[in-house]
This record gives sequence, C-alpha cells and structure tokens, in this order.
Amino acid sequence: MKKPFEKRLDAEMQFHLEVATQDYIAEGLPREEARRRALLDFGALELAKEEVRDLHRFHSVEQIGKDLRYAARQFCQARAFTFTVVLTLAIAIAANTAIFSVVRSALLQPLSYEHPAQLLCIWHGGAENYPWYTFSYPRFQYFQQHLRDQAEVAAYDDETVTLSLNGEPMGLEGGRVSANFFPLLGVKPAVGRLFRPSEDRHGADPVVVLSNRLWQQRYGADPGIVGRAIRIDDEEFTVIGVLPAGFQFLGAPVDVWRSRIVDTRTFAPTSVRLGASYLTVIARLHPDVTLGQLRAKLNVTQDQYSRDNAGNSDIGGLVSADRLQQKVFGAIRLTLMVLWGAVICLLIIACANVANLILARGIARFREISVRIALGASWLHIAQQLMTETLLLSAASVTLSLPLALLGMRSLVVAFRRTSPAVPKAHLDLGLMLFTFGTAAGIGVVMGLIPIWLLFKGNAQTGLRNQERSFSSSKRSVQVRNGIIAVQLAVSVMLLTATGLLAESLMKMRTMTTGLRSEQVTVFPLDLMPDKYSSWERRVNFYGEVLRRVEAVGGIRGAAIADRVDLVGSGLGYEIQIEGTPDLGSRNPGARGRSVSPNYFRVLGIPLLGGRVFDEHDTPHSQRVVIINEAFAKKFFPGVNPIGKHVTYSTDRVYCQ
Repeated sequence: MKKPFEKRLDAEMQFHLEVATQDYIAEGLPREEARRRALLDFGALELAKEEVRDLHRFHSVEQIGKDLRYAARQFCQARAFTFTVVLTLAIAIAANTAIFSVVRSALLQPLSYEHPAQLLCIWHGGAENYPWYTFSYPRFQYFQQHLRDQAEVAAYDDETVTLSLNGEPMGLEGGRVSANFFPLLGVKPAVGRLFRPSEDRHGADPVVVLSNRLWQQRYGADPGIVGRAIRIDDEEFTVIGVLPAGFQFLGAPVDVWRSRIVDTRTFAPTSVRLGASYLTVIARLHPDVTLGQLRAKLNVTQDQYSRDNAGNSDIGGLVSADRLQQKVFGAIRLTLMVLWGAVICLLIIACANVANLILARGIARFREISVRIALGASWLHIAQQLMTETLLLSAASVTLSLPLALLGMRSLVVAFRRTSPAVPKAHLDLGLMLFTFGTAAGIGVVMGLIPIWLLFKGNAQTGLRNQERSFSSSKRSVQVRNGIIAVQLAVSVMLLTATGLLAESLMKMRTMTTGLRSEQVTVFPLDLMPDKYSSWERRVNFYGEVLRRVEAVGGIRGAAIADRVDLVGSGLGYEIQIEGTPDLGSRNPGARGRSVSPNYFRVLGIPLLGGRVFDEHDTPHSQRVVIINEAFAKKFFPGVNPIGKHVTYSTDRVYCQ
C-alpha cells in the first residue's frame, strides 16, 4: 500500500502545506475544503491520476516506453557524452567478443569428431613438447598391437601430390592414413566407402578417397566418380569414396587421401624399416580406460619396443599422450589466455571511464532529481529511469560493437591460423550474442547502480537549496570517484607494463640477426613425382635444368634449391658419429640436416666462417663433403678446427669441408 500523499512530504513541505491551508481558511473556506485545495496545489490531483494509471495492466510497459523516450531526449541533448560513452563501450565489448569467440571455438568447444573427449595424440618426447611427426612405422605397428586392450591407435602423414586432370598437372595437399584412421574419428563417407585393412600395406591396390571440396569443384559432385581411375603422381588410383563436407584434420585442407602409410615419400624404404620418424599417431580410449592408465602403459610399451628393436634408430626416450584438443591448440593456448586477460583489463578501464562520466552526469542532475522527488516522484521511479538510461547506452554500444566484433574475429582467426591451422572459423551465433548482450547488460547495471546509490544517500532538500557542487564534494562521492580512478590507474599501469614488455620483445625480434637475407627472396615449393624421378641422376638433372631456366629469367640474380629452408623447416634428423669417438649405435647424438644446391648460401646471404661453399665439382660421384654451422662445431669439435675432420652422417662417411 502506498502512503497517503501527506505522509510522503517531509516536515518542511508539510509546514508549507499547512500554511497554504490556513490561507484558504482565512478566505472563508471550511477547513476540509481548504485542505483539499492546498493538496491540489501541491500536486495531489496529478498523483491521484498516476495512482489510477498504476492500476492499468499495461502501465509497466507504458512507463518503460516513457522512460526510454525521456532517456533518448536526454542523450540527444548531451551528444558529446553519449558519443563518448557508446564508442568507448563498443570498442571494449567488441574486443572481448572477438577474443572470446576464438577462445570458445578453440578451447571450450569440443572438436568436431565423434566423442572427442576420448581422442588422444601420442608422440615421442616429453609432455612439455608438442611435436607432431615423431613416430616411425615400426613403432606405430608395435604400439597399435600392444595397446589394443586400452585404445585404438591410428596414424597420419602429410604429403604433396600431383593430380593429372584433363592432361594438366595440379599440385594438391595430400595425406596418407592407416586404414582405421577415419573410423577412429567417427567419419563416414558422403559417397562410396573408406579404406579396408587389406589396402593398408605395401603393394596393395592403389585406392584414393577425395575431399568433398575437390569432388565438388573438379568433378561436379558426380556420384559416378566412385570406381573411376584418376592419375596421381603419374600412377592410376581408383576412387573409392568421398569424405563429408567440412572434414579436416589438424586444419590442413587435404584433398587427396591415400592409404599405405609405409610408402612415404620422405624416407627410403630402408630408413622406414630402421625407424625413421614421420607419422602423427592418434588414439581413441576405450570407455573404461583413463588417460592416466594409458600414460602408464606407454613407457612400458616403449621399453619393450626398445628391447625388441635394438637396431632401430628410434629407441629410447619418453612417449607422451594428451587429449587431442589440448595438443591441437597447445601452441596458442597461452597466447589466447594472455590476450583475453589483456582485453578484459581493457574492458575494466573502459568501464571505469564510463562510470566516471555517468557519475559526473548524475551529480550534475542532482538538483533536477531533487525537484522531481519534491514534486512527488518516488525513489523507485527515479532509480528505474537512471537504470533505463544506462541500459539504453549499453544497447547502443552492443549495436555498434557487432560489426567491430565481426572484423576482429576474422583478423584473429587469420592471425592464429598461422600458428595453429586447426583454429576453426569464428562466427556470431546465439551463444555469442547472449555473451555480448550479457556483458553489455552487466556493464549497464553496474554503471547505473553507482550514481543511484550516491543519489539515494544524498538529501533531496540539499539539492533544492544548494548547487550540485555541494553534493559533488561530499565525502562519499569523493571516495567513490577516487576508488574508480585507483582501479583505473592500477589496471592501466599493468597493461602499460605488459605492452612495454611485448614492444621490447617485438623490437628485439625485428632487429635480431638471423643470418638470412629475406629481402627480395621468394620461396616456391617444388615436389617431384617419385616414380618418374626415382633415381638420383634423374633428380639432379631435373634440378639443374630448373635452376638454369629460372636464372635465365630477367630480373633474377640467383636461384637455389633446398629440401628445407632455414626458419621454415627444421630439416631431417640423423645420427652423428664424430671421428675418434666410439660408435654408440642408436645412442649416437643426433643433428638436423638438409640438402642444398651450390648457390644456396649466396642467395640467402649466409656468411661462411671458414672453408669453402659447394661448387659445380661437388657431384654425386665426387668425394662427399658437408658444411656445418657454428653450433655444430662448438658441440662436436670444441677448441678444434673442424675443417678436414670426418663424421658419419646417417650411414655415409662425409668429409667436413
């Protein structure tokens, strides 16, 4: 029940009401009539009308509409304030929405495979490392057999293939997988079938599975493609199936999938048998097995493998396992969380700025609010009006933030895909919209409560008698504003410190000497079909012809060929035995290496500290020579001139030049 109108007036207003009543009595009116007229003069009639309207069922909706119209008029009159608040909140909300969309798609949403929580990745190395291609074919087979009671194990390798379409060669991304790879992930073909176990061995019938994209773009989504022969790497393969649309593994857009993972193009068959590492291994836990149980079994299995395959090059060391999602996004997890933390700090700073603006505006309106209260407006209505204004500002900020958030999402996805290609495409959906509106509504409520609380603690009569300066300098108001400024300064200092450290790191990276010339240097992939260029002589002739033709093009000052490029690929790993040291077999130290043409060091501007570079006299039939880097010399030839020394690199005697 609402209090009678007279009970709502304070002592001073009741005094003035009594004075007005006595004036009407002095004019000869009875006391009841005099009191009624005095009440009407003080707004009792309008209050009675409002109380009747309060009984209407749609009064709340009408009142909200009035509050919105009043708020819109207020903001039109204070355009600078409105623009500043809306733009500040829009930028902060857009940044949080964009980074949250990437965090959600990469870290919070499960992978788009069947029962993704059971999927693991197994690799050779410590748990803190995240290498991919660490398993050899013999070790994969061994683990697949010995882990059958705990998990199903499959393998994957990437490659580049040449598809002949209408007589024209086309370079495509390819993948080789074990026969159980797709069933392990829960993938079913859109057309045809997938690989059978009998097709996953050397010498098996050449079959291929196509991606849905290649099927659509190059074969017009013709279901008759199944059973047709296509030419890949100058060999005929029978198409047995087409994968569902959108399927990817590790973010790689593979178009041609083949079996026979033992037939890799990276290593010779002898190296494969002796434990060359080139496979990525995934597993699916059985429902009653935990990750901890599998991890305990892994190193026991590795020890057994080392004893049973003592002559292989991949024995010894740890074997680790983790959830596939953790490993896929492990390289960007820390970066994402740090970036999100920084964006949250940016949101806090924006809220502090907006809070100060809203507080200052509330103080400036204290006299206006005091007059409205004196005329009969309730504190609840005043609070509702102020809250409506802040929520309207938040809604306007969300509207402006949506296009900014979309632009930010696309930019972040492009940036993170350079490190982790599996980052899925981020987009605005119902969940993300709810997050955005929830963030904005929360900001609006918090920002609206601060001036409401301060105004409620104030005295309306003070606002009527004095200027708003007396309220703005009150102890409580000063404490709140000082608190907001303190939070803002603390977060700003933290962000500035982090920004300074990042800027310093970026400057060091930009000025770091890599030993490579990157200006005016272009890298092109070059992959040969193994059947057509099976001998070293044919490959050398082809590479020589490529270099001659490229160097003959106008404007090109030099060209070179390498199987890997520094800072782009780490090269293949082999065992090293130094002259005069005992041969430890598989326990020999390892080193990374690459094969390059004679002009490689000049094209990339790599300086030579001693000896000579390769020349035209270094051929497959001449004395074998090698160039080592400074780190290799310090590690294996400390305090000794390495020129003229001998090392065993892989299985060949190589002369250090």
